Formats: sequence, C-alpha cells, structure tokens
Amino acid sequence: MKHSYHCKFCGKPGEVEYEPVQEFKLQIKKWLEIICCDRCGKFHEEKRLVQDRIFANCMVVIQTKKVQPRPKNADQILASLRTRISNRCIEFAELVCNHLKIQTVNDPAFADMLMDRPDMVNIICGKYFNGLRRQFRREYQKPHND
Repeated sequence: MKHSYHCKFCGKPGEVEYEPVQEFKLQIKKWLEIICCDRCGKFHEEKRLVQDRIFANCMVVIQTKKVQPRPKNADQILASLRTRISNRCIEFAELVCNHLKIQTVNDPAFADMLMDRPDMVNIICGKYFNGLRRQFRREYQKPHND
C-alpha cells in the first residue's frame, strides 16, 4: 500500500510504501504524522552523533573539575578538552548550517558556554540549533528539493 505524507521537519511531500500485515493493526494516520524524509532523517542521526561526542567530552570536563585533589596536569587536560569541544562545535555548526542551506555560522562562545556549564550540554546544543533555525526560518521555510 502507498500513502502520501509530509516530512515532520521540513514539510516536503513524500510517499511511503508498506506491506499490510494482518497481525498488526497499524494506525497509519498516526505514523504519517511522525514520518520524515530521508534528508531530514539522515541529518537528525548525524546531529545526534555529533551531540553525543560533545556530551562525552563535557562529561570528562565535569569529572576533571570534580577530582580532588586537583591533578597537576588538570590545566593541560582542560585545554585539550577545550580544543576537542571547540572542534566538535565547529562540526555541529557546519552540519546544521549545511542542512539549513545557509553559510556556516560558527560562534566561539558556543564552546565557551559548554566549558563553563558542561552539565547543560543538551540544553546549550538545543538552543544553538534552535537559534540558527529561527534566525533563518523566514528565508528557508520552503521545503527542500533534494
């Protein structure tokens, strides 16, 4: 069976095909509300992977700051983590901006916020993503054509 849908994220129309199965009572109308196109699905998978890497580095920052007594090389470790987090933030910004089809906007304050408040990594990444999306929503509200 085939059903038409609109991507949950970008609104692009699409069509999904599936085999009806008697054992399962699919509520197709509910499924059609949450389906996304391949482009948006791939983007959200990649975004989650990059965000997980940022999260892992932030957890090491938390552990390094909590260790008592403070190790002699703690400043070197934190400097190394700042570099890693900064690189991941650049990767995150490039991924989001490429998906939104806008020029890459890399804000160094993004990495600084994560180093200052590593416990709020998911909130900070979410606000950064939403800020970029909101900033360019008016121009890029139309569904993409790839």
